[in-house]
Amino acid sequence: MRTFSKREKTLLGLAGSVLVLFLIVIVSGSEDDSDAGTGFTGDARMELAATQALADRYAPLHAKLLEAEGKINSATNVSLLSSLESIASPLGIQIDEAINRSKPENQYYKEEAVEISLRGINQQQLAEFLLAMRESEVLLTAKTATIKRRARDATLLDVTLEVSTFKPL
Repeated sequence: MRTFSKREKTLLGLAGSVLVLFLIVIVSGSEDDSDAGTGFTGDARMELAATQALADRYAPLHAKLLEAEGKINSATNVSLLSSLESIASPLGIQIDEAINRSKPENQYYKEEAVEISLRGINQQQLAEFLLAMRESEVLLTAKTATIKRRARDATLLDVTLEVSTFKPL
């Protein structure tokens, strides 16, 4: 059974509270003519609008979370370095150096990280590489980036990236 995150529990609790307030307003319809009832209804409507605004902000974030979890769960047997090489090769990029970095586990996922060096690439290749990482079927995140221009040819870059992926425990 799926457990809800703290943020999801908070949002559901707030939505439940607003629903209860809304039901109280409906049940006490005879008080609508009084000033207190009108004020209470106005407050409930404001709270309902605030809850709807939160729900509207939550929906796209939840969709991104589900997409990320899907990528994590689908990539259980995929090597991080192999994924990066398969992205780099079609772009004419060679990974010159790769160093594995150890990361601590949490209760849900194990993070794998590698530091890669890409030497002598241009800005277009770097942009396409980062976009391909983002659109990959494997969840890849660039944690750090060091970009240096070459002294002899300012159009070429030497790039060091620390790239991470996650795997379920």
